[in-house]
This record gives sequence, structure tokens and C-alpha cells, in this order.
Amino acid sequence: MAAAVKSKPRRVSYAVMTSSLASQESTGNWTFTEALISAFRGDPFIDDDHDGKVTFAELESNAEDDMLFGEEQMATFAFTGNFSPDTRIADSIAGSSPRIGERVEAYSIDGWYKGYITDAKADKFKVHYYGYEYDEDEWVTAKMIRSPKTVQYAVGQKVEVEWKKKWYPATVLQVKGGTHYITYTDYGSEWDEWVPSSRIRKVK
Repeated sequence: MAAAVKSKPRRVSYAVMTSSLASQESTGNWTFTEALISAFRGDPFIDDDHDGKVTFAELESNAEDDMLFGEEQMATFAFTGNFSPDTRIADSIAGSSPRIGERVEAYSIDGWYKGYITDAKADKFKVHYYGYEYDEDEWVTAKMIRSPKTVQYAVGQKVEVEWKKKWYPATVLQVKGGTHYITYTDYGSEWDEWVPSSRIRKVK
């Protein structure tokens, strides 16, 4: 959709926001939708330059980072005609802690889950988990959160990539967070795609 609006001039200027590329399927979570809501609500961590306003450009930056971290997907945006990415969409809310919005992994019950800090008090942090309802947010101690551990393969590395339950030899061309742009061996560039680390394995 984002590519289509760039293909020819249009009378009306507008913005297009998509949660993934055409080659990807939705994860079924609400990560992208929640990123949009946070921006239009004016959550403090969206306001990157701390000027008191949230713009479409800041919405784009946050949503892309959320999708890369939470879902290992590439969100895409396009702005047509005179539509400015610096268009103001909300006034930002004052934050109570500079750590609000920080993407972390938090330990809950049986393992580590990806999320971000929504509130902080003394040495405790409230974490919202990607793919879970807000009423499942938890207060955790500093010892229960850690920096994200991202699986990354090197550019140029030979790997195997899963596609429709079969594994194919491929080469990594680009890396962003935990998602990788790969090219399949003996297939044309039209098959090149961004894939999450869960679909990649080392060559056996």
C-alpha cells in the first residue's frame, strides 16, 4: 500500500501507515495499533525532541522501532504530495521518568517477555507486554528487567530460511534489529524479503 501511493501523483496529499511489508503476514498482536494510540494520546516517550508536541515523523519512528523490537517486522510509512511528516498530531504528556517508553525484557512467571516501561516509582517499573492486554501490565523490580537480547546474523552470512514449512538456503543482505533482509540462493531478487530471526537458522 505504501509503495502504491508513491507510484503516481495524486490530487489529495495524505499519509499511509502500514504494520508490515507486502511479503509479511500480521502477527495477530496489537503492537502497531498500540503504537498509533500512544502517539495520538501524546505519550511522553513518543516526543523524541521533547518540544511538547508529537508529529507523524515521531509516530513513524516509534512505531517502526516497536515493530522491529516486539514483532521483528518492518512497518512502512509514506507521505504524498504536500503532506508533511512534521504535522502535529497531539500535545505530549509530561513524563514522570526518563525511562518511560524504554523497551526491555521483563521476567514474569515463567520467562522473559518483551515490552516497554509505562510508569516508574522508586526502584519499581510498570511494564506493558507486547501482545497482551493493558490490564495484564505488571510492576516489576529493577532486577526483573534487562536489556533486549536480539538474535542477529551477519550481513553476507549463509543461512537457511523457513518458507511455508520448508527450509531454503539464503544469504543475509541487511539487518535491522531482529529482522533480516535475505536473498534466496538460485532465486531472483523478486523473492528477496525481510524475515524475523525465528525463520532463520544456521546452515547445518
